[in-house]
Amino acid sequence: MNKVLITGLGVAKDFGICNACNLNFSWLFNNPSTILWADKICIPKTAFDAQIAQTDEKDEKVISMFLKMADAQGLIEKIDVLNMYQERVGDEIYDKMLQDSQSLLRTFPEVVKKGSKGIPDEIIIGDEGYCGAWMSSVYADIRVAKDIDANCLFSKREHNFLKYLYGLDLDRFGGSTINHAYNEVFSLFMPEGLAVHNYAFINEERCDLCIHQQGCKDSYLSDSEQSLEKIFKWREYDELQQAKNEIDQIISLKNEISSQKDINDIVKEFKERQDQVNKNINKRFPKIKRWTKMTTVLATPITVAAAITGNAPLVIGSAVATGLAQAAEGILDIYKSKNNWVGFVNEMKNM
Repeated sequence: MNKVLITGLGVAKDFGICNACNLNFSWLFNNPSTILWADKICIPKTAFDAQIAQTDEKDEKVISMFLKMADAQGLIEKIDVLNMYQERVGDEIYDKMLQDSQSLLRTFPEVVKKGSKGIPDEIIIGDEGYCGAWMSSVYADIRVAKDIDANCLFSKREHNFLKYLYGLDLDRFGGSTINHAYNEVFSLFMPEGLAVHNYAFINEERCDLCIHQQGCKDSYLSDSEQSLEKIFKWREYDELQQAKNEIDQIISLKNEISSQKDINDIVKEFKERQDQVNKNINKRFPKIKRWTKMTTVLATPITVAAAITGNAPLVIGSAVATGLAQAAEGILDIYKSKNNWVGFVNEMKNM
């Protein structure tokens, strides 16, 4: 099962690390294809309740709407983090963060600096500051995700922080690259603009300079709702599940995914499988299907197998065998039904 965890300070809150309950929903705008391939989107129960209730800001309105829709679809899994761990676990997480932040300062002295004394345990990576509570929330995310067998939906900011922690211990944080593999494959087929309206997540000051501001303000919520409804509708198609199975098979063959090159290889393999199935259905199978309609030609399952694998057609005796011909046609139908995902993902952009 493909389970993902929504990350953020709201996870750390349940460990007693921070009082903030906000979560990272940047993926909802940047990678809406996550909704297509995730079997469950996990979120701390306390953070879910808090996020549903927050509707003052434009992004909060969209997030609240999404969570209600996803919950109604059975996509949301609420995690009772408060009762999963003993109280001391939060202290252990914070202590580990302090140790690692000191290691970062020693390992990358040209990039990682001590932060402001007014911000608890802050470090500066490049031009961006990371306070102790925020860094601890990343550790809390990883701890919870591991214990519920999920991957984290990290933001770009979190990945920037993790990039340096990778240098300390790559194995601890490598799992989230699987998310990128799914997102990159499914984003290939997402129609342009089919996502939550960008107005919901853009700084209002930037919108003030745009002549379309009022139009976006009037329509962003309804447009986002329509897009989400369409994406949820796609989840009901068997073809989408078949496409996910194809990616699962490719990932299992890779054994390990730890770089963008690995992700590119998965996308390439997925496209090659698409091309092969398209070739079989569009070029070879129509001929075989015509053969199976002729009672003077013997068409057996091995003929279909040869076409599927790309082998040269096998020469078979010319005895009349209607039963075997029907069997071959049945295999063809099964093959096509198992590979409907090819046509489906090709058509998604036109839906």
